[in-house]
Amino acid sequence: MEPDTILTFYSWASGSEKAFTEAMIRQYEKENKGIKIEANFVLKPDYLSKISILNAEGKMPDVFLLPESNVYQWGKKGVLHEFGEGIYGARLNYVTMCLYYNKELLKAEGITPPSVNGEVWTWDEYVENAKRLTVDMSGKNAFQDGFNEKRVKTYGTRMPTSWEAITALAVSAGDSEPLSGGYGKLHFSDEKIHVIQSIADLSLSHHCAPDHVVANSTYTDAAAMLMSGRLALFIGTSGAFADYANRGFDVGVAPLPYFKTASDIKWSEYVCVSEQSEHKGDAVDFTTYFSDYLNALKVSEQK
Repeated sequence: MEPDTILTFYSWASGSEKAFTEAMIRQYEKENKGIKIEANFVLKPDYLSKISILNAEGKMPDVFLLPESNVYQWGKKGVLHEFGEGIYGARLNYVTMCLYYNKELLKAEGITPPSVNGEVWTWDEYVENAKRLTVDMSGKNAFQDGFNEKRVKTYGTRMPTSWEAITALAVSAGDSEPLSGGYGKLHFSDEKIHVIQSIADLSLSHHCAPDHVVANSTYTDAAAMLMSGRLALFIGTSGAFADYANRGFDVGVAPLPYFKTASDIKWSEYVCVSEQSEHKGDAVDFTTYFSDYLNALKVSEQK
């Protein structure tokens, strides 16, 4: 039997979040027999580019995720359906940044984890420990003579290149205007430029992180790398915790390293409806359902 309505849905979810999203969709379809959700998942680094292309082509999905920093700007441009005055979507959840670490690797090197006794690493401490934890095929770390950065067995860390990580670290460096107007345009302050260079130096100068090309080809799954012992430290979003918990891995979690002052940021993900949608009523209904934590709890209880 063909559904009465097919809604297209785009998300950047991956890993455990993707599995949970698919479970939410199945639950919605079960409770709304006439509606079929056609889900599409795009890796987060490519996500906004993909949605922008679809918008330019007039092929926008009915429902899609959007970072908080883009919602107001896209809404004012007429891309998003307005739920109410100045309301362009439904808030999904809050996310923040944190430092994940492999407890066994730190223990083997005699490194006290940053989350013990409320301690937070400075950026310099983070770099130093990442270098100690970076080991080549011969067993030498990044401080030792003869270390071969071309043949690394375990990397100390990865370069955190998302705008969220850069913004959070820039705030710790004293950036008073991390986002220009809060509408998704990066404000390249001196602090932010310093942070970006420091991140690049993890690979270019300190050799404790794979370069950007390698990280996005050979080492795409940071969670799998950390759990397998090929990665010791990883700066990521709080949403990634489920990837470790669902696989039964006892991951270490700590606050972000900082430059001047220990700090962090939080933001939301939004579920939005396209103004191009021909099924706005059903799209709004699915958006409301998908963002309701009570429905998420029902899915959790069934897993």
